[in-house]
Amino acid sequence: MWGKRWHFIVSALCGIVVLSTAYTQNLLQNPGFESWIAGMPDYWVNETSGFDVVKDSNTVHGDSYSAKLILKSKDTRRLTQYVDSIFPGDGYEFSFYVYDNDPHGRVRVAMRWYDGSGHLISGYYGGYSSDSTGWQQLKSGIQIAPPGAETLHVEIRLYDVDWDGVDSAILYVDDAYLKRFPNLLQNPGFESWTAGTPDYWVNETDSFDVVKDSNTVYDGNYSAKLILRSTDTQWLTQYVDITSGYGYEFSFHVYDNDPHGKARVAMRWYDGSGNFISGYYGKYSSNDTTWQYLTSGIQTAPSDAEILHVEIRLYDVDWGDSIESAVLYVDNAYLGSYGPTFVEESHNMHLSNVLVLENPVRSDVELLLSLEEPAEVTFAVYDVTGRVIQIVNMGRMDVGTHRIVLNGDKLSAGVYFLSFSVGDKIRKGRFILLK
Repeated sequence: MWGKRWHFIVSALCGIVVLSTAYTQNLLQNPGFESWIAGMPDYWVNETSGFDVVKDSNTVHGDSYSAKLILKSKDTRRLTQYVDSIFPGDGYEFSFYVYDNDPHGRVRVAMRWYDGSGHLISGYYGGYSSDSTGWQQLKSGIQIAPPGAETLHVEIRLYDVDWDGVDSAILYVDDAYLKRFPNLLQNPGFESWTAGTPDYWVNETDSFDVVKDSNTVYDGNYSAKLILRSTDTQWLTQYVDITSGYGYEFSFHVYDNDPHGKARVAMRWYDGSGNFISGYYGKYSSNDTTWQYLTSGIQTAPSDAEILHVEIRLYDVDWGDSIESAVLYVDNAYLGSYGPTFVEESHNMHLSNVLVLENPVRSDVELLLSLEEPAEVTFAVYDVTGRVIQIVNMGRMDVGTHRIVLNGDKLSAGVYFLSFSVGDKIRKGRFILLK
């Protein structure tokens, strides 16, 4: 499945590599730079000139070829692919591998959204590659397509760092990937309103006002201004039909510069008769003058769950005697599904969890690790006798959802157990390997 790429990472009985979140197909054409016409990789565009794109078969991450990029300018350059039929409100993640052992050049991920008339709406620009003698994966993380977006430009951006008389910098790129993560929420950006209420959202507790706002906006034209008028907990809710045993992640952006109120993510599971089963409650927003991103991490739907209430919860912090309301703004809500999970203790979720995407498998085992806060992570595989097959210290990992691929080619058929040490929490799982 992964071909030559494992040649770079397998150093023990099995290989592990941290990849981006994935539960969808690749939207890019010619993502591995295998197909070339007239000296250019098919579907890719050298938008800025000032650099050469060369077909290379020596420094390759996967399959037969990579794209060798020779930077000949001190200005920013970009190799681009245009992707149509973008769905506003859905999540998209762009990634690629780069081999950068040249101190004179750098590369990074860029994503730019355009409307139907070709006008730029907004963009995302990731972190830079670093000097290394191994392949690196650069990724955007999940970015939400803004309202009005119809086309996405995914860009491999090239930068001069420090030439010192050198007239070119050389980097290699391979195995690009663009994934779409459909948003399960309706009206996630609060763009559509009827009778003063955002469509599909419900003011369940009725002691706060929901106001259409066009001044304090994270993306698009509007946000929801939430005016808390009670010292009791309040929540703005959307109801979603779900599949038991699947993993779900709920997030939104909040602007909270009011010291008297706070918001947080909440998820509550219900059975088919409307009976409450269990809930998850995330971290509170903090007092800040910038937009904050709050996320649940991946939470597993209980075995008898049929409906999920995703809730933007509002809390009184300290009104005192003179304050009668607290004001917060929310925008760009998102609910993603990550398919079936096979996690032990799924009804006792900690801040982090690990999901096995498919079970049983015949070779590569795909895992999702969701972190709500940065943590030191160590991963271990055990056989049925309790013998440790491999332990890997992954170091400190950032907030977000990471895909981890375990190469099972050198493992025998059978049942294996997984253990992730995530900070002071332990997450467990298991998988069946077929041959």
